[in-house]
Amino acid sequence: MQKTVRERARAILPERLVSTAKHVESAIRRSTWFFRPLPNAIIIGAMRSGTTSLHRWLTMQPEIRGGANKEVHYFDVNWHRGTAWYRSKFSMRKHAVQLEATPYYIFHPEIPRRLAATIPHCKLIVLLRNPVDRAYSHYRHSVRNGHEQLGFRDAIRAEEERLRDLDLGNLEHVRRHMRFSYLARGRYAEQLERWFAVFPRAQILILQSERLFTASEEQLKRVLDFLGVPSCSSLGLRNVNPTAASSLDPALRKALDGYFAPYNEKLRVLLGREFGWCESATGTDGSLFCS
Repeated sequence: MQKTVRERARAILPERLVSTAKHVESAIRRSTWFFRPLPNAIIIGAMRSGTTSLHRWLTMQPEIRGGANKEVHYFDVNWHRGTAWYRSKFSMRKHAVQLEATPYYIFHPEIPRRLAATIPHCKLIVLLRNPVDRAYSHYRHSVRNGHEQLGFRDAIRAEEERLRDLDLGNLEHVRRHMRFSYLARGRYAEQLERWFAVFPRAQILILQSERLFTASEEQLKRVLDFLGVPSCSSLGLRNVNPTAASSLDPALRKALDGYFAPYNEKLRVLLGREFGWCESATGTDGSLFCS
């Protein structure tokens, strides 16, 4: 896999020099923001659905430039910094596709309006994963990062209370919204409806995560066609950010399948397509997940 300049620098330079280089790079970017276009393509989500892999595969293309970071988080926690700060994060190559990927964007309720007002013609890419697998992967990610001390069953029981009455102008509340939204992030239809309200559907490409990893070349070609970038030859694509397999308790998985069944049906109606996520599951009143 091709490494980025920053990854190569970290491999050969002392940490102090890497830090100095980052400060110099940031200063140069800030002083040249006027020459840098806003992104014209953004992977908006969903978290733990393959966004890191897709971003890496896309930025391997010579016609596509990524931002200074994969996740710029402008439209959520950095919104107050303004568009000059945002533009400083991108390349000065004006005729390239400028790509960002912040998978929290799809979930934050205020971002569709903000993004539409800032970059109305931006192309948006969405990856949707089986919401049960996504929720469990999200939980394990929170545990690894030291944000979650509860077991999975207790964490999803606590979710409703943790997310109640959040002020998304408060950074600590935003962090809770990001970290503990295991079930809420899998209710995809309600999130997509907010985006469809302000963006034409033709500007939003929706992919299924499971297909991304079973037919990577085919799915990458779909994205490149959507972005108007010539298709490339085989790149030996592989998952950039895999997690080790871990079994979810079968009874809990069955209950979660039932919980998500009506939300998956709403998604099927909204998009007019089947995803095949536990189609035989019947709905549940969700009492298993209430504290």
